[in-house]
Amino acid sequence: MSERMGAEHYGEERAETAEALAELIIAEELKLGRWQEADLKTRPKGDPVKVALAERLRAETTMTVGGSPSVWRWARAVI
Repeated sequence: MSERMGAEHYGEERAETAEALAELIIAEELKLGRWQEADLKTRPKGDPVKVALAERLRAETTMTVGGSPSVWRWARAVI
């Protein structure tokens, strides 16, 4: 994301950008851990790769965990 979002950007645009960033972070962290998406469901909650992924999502995205975007529903279910 090279530009900052201003008042002229509406909620839907912001949510789409945040969701895209979250998906990118998830893909990067899975690659770093040499995992497939299916591994997230089989590994325990305290696994270091899962913890790093959750910390990075919280630090680098503005999306709230209670929000409605599908990526967060998916993340809550597997992380």
